[in-house]
Order: sequence, then C-alpha cells, then structure tokens
Amino acid sequence: MKTILISTSSLWNCGDDFIRNGVLNLLNLKSDVRTIWWNRANGVRSAFANDLKLNVKHCDYFVVAGTPAWINRTEYIYRYCLKNRVPIALIGVGSRGGIWNFRQKNLLRKLAKLDLVEICMVRDEFAFETLKGYGFGDVTLILDPAFFVTPLATSDSVNILGWRDYTVPEKMKLRDYAKRTVERARGNHRELRTFVKWYDRFMQDVFHQFPSPKLVLVHDNREMKRAEELFGEEYVFYSTDYREIFKIYSAAKTYIGSRIHGAIPSVVHGACVNLLYLTDKAHVFENSAEILSKYIVGIKNSMKVVYIKNRNISFPQDFVDTTPDRNAIRLALEKEKVNTQKILKQRRVLSTFLK
Repeated sequence: MKTILISTSSLWNCGDDFIRNGVLNLLNLKSDVRTIWWNRANGVRSAFANDLKLNVKHCDYFVVAGTPAWINRTEYIYRYCLKNRVPIALIGVGSRGGIWNFRQKNLLRKLAKLDLVEICMVRDEFAFETLKGYGFGDVTLILDPAFFVTPLATSDSVNILGWRDYTVPEKMKLRDYAKRTVERARGNHRELRTFVKWYDRFMQDVFHQFPSPKLVLVHDNREMKRAEELFGEEYVFYSTDYREIFKIYSAAKTYIGSRIHGAIPSVVHGACVNLLYLTDKAHVFENSAEILSKYIVGIKNSMKVVYIKNRNISFPQDFVDTTPDRNAIRLALEKEKVNTQKILKQRRVLSTFLK
C-alpha cells in the first residue's frame, strides 16, 4: 500500500483543519493509498502517532497541505525527501511569514534545483512570485483549499462576528504573534494597547447592531474568556472539533470578523462577508474573490477586505451588505475544483495516487 505523508496543523486553529480537508478533497486519493499526518502545530510533540522519524520512513509522496507556516518544523521531511528522492507537492501554500531564515531559503533552492517538487499550488500572488524566485517552475495560483471543503446543507441562518483576541497573557504565544502583527501593520508594538481598545469597542458596536440570531465565534480556546466578558457568555461559541465550527459557519447569513478561515466557509455557504484585517495576508481572500469573479458577476460586492490598521472605518458605511447566490457559488467552486484536479492529474507521479 502506498503512503502519502501530509504536513498539517491540528488542535491549534480550525483554519488549518479546513485547509487539510480541502486538500484531501482535491486529491481524491485511490483506495490503496493511506495518509499519515505530520502535525507540526506549536506545542505538539513528535511522538506516538505523530512520531515523524518513524512515519517518514513509510513516505512514498509528501504533500504540504497549505498554510503560510509550511516550512517551519518540517525541514526534516524536506531533507529526507532530498536524500531519498521522494516527490513533493505543495498545495494551497502562502509564504507571508512562513519563510524565516537563510537555512530555509537554501533548502527551498535545493528542492527547486533537483526538481523534486512536482507542483506548487499557491493561494496568493506573493507566494507565486516568492516560489518562482526560488526557482520553482510549475507554480499555479488557486483558491485557498478551504473553499473545497464539502459544504453542508442547512436551513438555519445566523449573523456571525469573528472577534480575535490580541491580549492573551504574555506567556502564551498568541500574544507574541499579536505583537508582531501590530508591529508590522503600525510599526510600533506600543500601539498594541491602543489598537486593542479601539478594536474591542468597534467589534462590540458591530455586534450590538447585529440582528438576532447572532453569535461570536472564536478559533482559539484562549480567546473564550475575554470574548465572554466582551459579548456575553450566551453568545460565544468555540469547539475543539473543527467540524462543529464548520457547522456553525454553514448557517452564516453575515460574517464580519478577523479570521480568513471564518470568512471562507461563510462565503461557501452563501454569506455576505466583510473580513477585518491588519495585514496584507488578507490578499488570499481578495485573490479568491478575483478567481470566483470569473464565474459570478458581482461576487466582489459580497466579499470585502476591510483593512483596519489605520482604524478609520465606520460601520455600516464602509461594509458590503449584498448576499451572494449560494447555488452560483457552489457551481463556481465545483468548476474550479474540477479544473484544479485536472492540473493535479497531469503530474506524472502524483497522478498514480489519485482516482
């Protein structure tokens, strides 16, 4: 039986689970192909079912299942592939903040030079140009893989606020991430406290104006306490099970929030989406809107990125409020899925793993 080793992240942020699920839907593997995960999430040990040195020995093909931080903690697999000539596919990757040092850059150049990577499917223009610059020849721009998670049928309807916590205690790494994000957007981490105060007030005001039924959905268990303090315990939803979170998004009528992978499943289920974001990482959502606009006229009127680094926005004046056609979105996604699968099946080795 052939084995595909998949680099992913789980039990940290449901967005990575959505991406992995979408990548597997795109691959549509044969019944004689088994998958083993490498869960590279921070804090997850390489042990037991996640024992990398044990699992990598079974690897016949390595698939990188999206997310920006797809190199960090995965270098060992790349070196194994280089040594043992194991082919690789990068599917749905971004590169903003994902390539940290010269060692990783040199590793990418070696992979490109030896032509081990059969295909690079990237989710934004920045990643496209970055990988081209490292020497990769077969680079294709696609939708974020989370768009290819199988949609759910639901008759429910809820307005969702995707609040994000930038004040997790200092010992927790989310705070460090938040500081770096604000530094990149505003140039000075001393602005963090001012920004958070504005952001929390703004999101409270938006939620107050939301008609019922409404929910606040968070992607990290460390965000639950403050979310309940700001919006009320009865309104805040979180689950360790990414499928439960996806189920909530399947009922979205409106999504206003700061999670890219809250915006995407909401769009998939026909919600009007305003993504509030600090950095240009949100270009992945704009890129996806551009791709979908080939099939759906006016889809950009239902998918908007609202950049909040300067805090000069007003609700609802600066937001879109057009509800897209759910059926049109699903037809467009099915067409894009078929087109993407055709590209995958043209790869000489990878095609032998696919139906």
